[in-house]
Amino acid sequence: MPRRTASTSNLLLNGNFSQYAMHWNTTGTVDYSRQYCRALTGQASQQVNINPGASYLLRMWSQVIFKGAGAVVITSEPSGTADRIELDAFHLWTKREFNYSPPAGTTSATVTVTGTTGEVCVDEIELLVDTTTPVRPELIRNGDFIQNNADWTVERPGPASSVNFTAGVCSANLGGLIYQDIAVEPGKTYSFTLMAANPTSGDGAARLYDVANTGVILLDIELRGPETFQPYQRNFQVPAGTHQLRVLMVGITFLRLDSVSFKLA
Repeated sequence: MPRRTASTSNLLLNGNFSQYAMHWNTTGTVDYSRQYCRALTGQASQQVNINPGASYLLRMWSQVIFKGAGAVVITSEPSGTADRIELDAFHLWTKREFNYSPPAGTTSATVTVTGTTGEVCVDEIELLVDTTTPVRPELIRNGDFIQNNADWTVERPGPASSVNFTAGVCSANLGGLIYQDIAVEPGKTYSFTLMAANPTSGDGAARLYDVANTGVILLDIELRGPETFQPYQRNFQVPAGTHQLRVLMVGITFLRLDSVSFKLA
């Protein structure tokens, strides 16, 4: 591969392998002696910080020879969601480009080049913020709870109900709830995402209402899972005549929340 000057916008360090294995974590048999990554029976990986509100492009040159098989995998953390690009068909050096949209709550991503048989070769690999697609504006304010309860209405309807904010996490228990009213456009489709965890096998719900008629639930997402944070996502088309939505989360028993987001899909 012809050598290029390393891109200053590339989130991956030494993506052109001009410094051989520097900045790459290597396991198994991977060769960098030709100033590109030859994954034989091993893998090379690198972790980068991610903005979950942005879209990304993964660009690279790849080559698969000698009946090679492997992949390039982007693993989003903390959810563990993996986007996998298979490299298992013979080809000489070919330029490739892929879109990567991190799930809600993603703080970092690990890019891994793997090879299991033959030779899987990668060079000039870049992870870039996609500036061709404008980032969609966020309608939820303080969705990461860094400012505790700012911008949220908090209700504790029962004597045992509780809502607390600690270290960027909202805990809503035994009927405790939070909500926020946002302006939307009728007919448009929005993406509603959040991270939720359920201590002691608890459960909760995320709901959407028309502010003009809060007696009718427009969308009801059951939040029931493990004690570790899990991503939830739904697309929602705003009904005709609805101009404001109430975004509400309630801890039916025990619920923890983070990274609440609502934006155009």
